[in-house]
Amino acid sequence: MRANTFNPDRKMPGFLNPPAPAGKQRGAGLVDWLFGPGNTPEPLLHTEPQAAPDIRITPPADGNFWVENFFNALTEATTLFAKRHVELVHQEDPLTFYRVREVKIECKDAPAQFHRDVLSLPALVRNRVVKSRMQKAPGGEYLMLNDFFGSTIAADITLLEGQIVQTMVSYSGSRFMLKFAFEGDYVTGPAAPEATPPAAPAEAPAGNSFQPTPTQGVPGIGQQGNDGSPIRETLLRGREDDLPLPAGRATPLQTMAAPGIPPVANLRLRSLGADLVVPLLEDNFPYTVGRHPSFQGYCVRGEHDHQPAQLLHELERPDFCSFVSRDHIVLDSFDPSTRQFRVAAVKGRNGSYFKATAMPSHFLLSLSAMAKGEWLKLGGSSGDGILEVRLEPA
Repeated sequence: MRANTFNPDRKMPGFLNPPAPAGKQRGAGLVDWLFGPGNTPEPLLHTEPQAAPDIRITPPADGNFWVENFFNALTEATTLFAKRHVELVHQEDPLTFYRVREVKIECKDAPAQFHRDVLSLPALVRNRVVKSRMQKAPGGEYLMLNDFFGSTIAADITLLEGQIVQTMVSYSGSRFMLKFAFEGDYVTGPAAPEATPPAAPAEAPAGNSFQPTPTQGVPGIGQQGNDGSPIRETLLRGREDDLPLPAGRATPLQTMAAPGIPPVANLRLRSLGADLVVPLLEDNFPYTVGRHPSFQGYCVRGEHDHQPAQLLHELERPDFCSFVSRDHIVLDSFDPSTRQFRVAAVKGRNGSYFKATAMPSHFLLSLSAMAKGEWLKLGGSSGDGILEVRLEPA
C-alpha cells in the first residue's frame, strides 16, 4: 500500500489557488520587474525601533582654538619681556623686580572674529586668567603682580614704542602679530630670608605657670582696629589714628578745581537722593574717595588736597549709618589713550559693586562703560547706606 506524502512543491488544486484578478496580475508583474521574480517584499505588520544615527563631531584642527592661542601668546610675550628687561637686572641686583600694573594688547592685525572671541570673555575673568598666566610663565618670578589692575584689548589704537614684545599667532588659517606692552615700573622687592638657627625652647618658670605678655593690659595693643566705618555684621566704630578734620563748608568745585586747568574727567557722587560733581585734575592723582573723617558725609581727596570738603552730609539723620569706609577706593591714575581709570579698592570693608558684581581689589574702569548709566556702588549693591559714584567725560 503506497502512502501519500505532502509535497510542498506540488501545486494545490485549482479550487485552493484561485487565479488572481487581472489588475493584481499586472501589479505583480510590476513588483517582479522591480524586485525580481519571487522577491516580493513581505507586508510590514509592525516597525522595529530605529537606532540613533551615529553622529561624529570632528574637532577643529590644531591651532584654531583662540583661547589656547591667545594665552600661549601671552605666556611667550611674558617670557620675552622678563628675559629682555628684568632678568639681567635682577641677576645684578636680586632686590630689583618689575611691578606690572597693566597689560595692553594690540590686535589691530587680527581677524575680526578673533577680536570678538577675545572680548567675549568677561573682563574680570580675562584679567584673572591673564594674571595667572603671567605668574606661571618662565620668568614670571621676576614680576610683581600685587598691584595688577588688568588687561586692555587695544583694537583701534597703536601702542607706543617702548618695552613692547610681539608674538606670531595662527588662527583659522591666518597668521598675524599680537603686540604686548607691560606697563609698570622697577621696584625693590623683599630680600631672601636668611637662615637663622632655631631658638632654644624656653624653660617653664617655677611656681605659677601663667606669665602676662608684655602687651597685656596696655590700652590699644592687641586690639583689632578699623577705619571707623561700620561693618554690616557688627556695625562697630573703632579708635581713629588720625584726628577728624574740621567740616568744610565750601563746595567741591571751589576747593578742588584750579581756575584755567581743564579736568580730565568729572566724578559724580550720589547719596540719599542728592548728587554733586567733583572735577578730577591730571596733576592731582591719585584721588581717594570714601567717608569723611568726621563720619558725616563723604570726601574726595586728591594728592594735593590736605583738607577735603565735606560732601553730601546735609541729608544725613543723626542716626544715619553708612557702609562706606574711609579711603574706600582710590582712583590711581587715568589713561587718556584708552580713557580708563585704574581703581584700587583695597580698604573698602563692605565691598565695591559694578553691575551687581563684586569688584576685586584692583580693576580698570572705562568712561565708555559708565556712559551707559551704570554706577559704581561703594559699601553694597543697594540700600541707603552706600555711596554711588560715576565717572563722566569733562
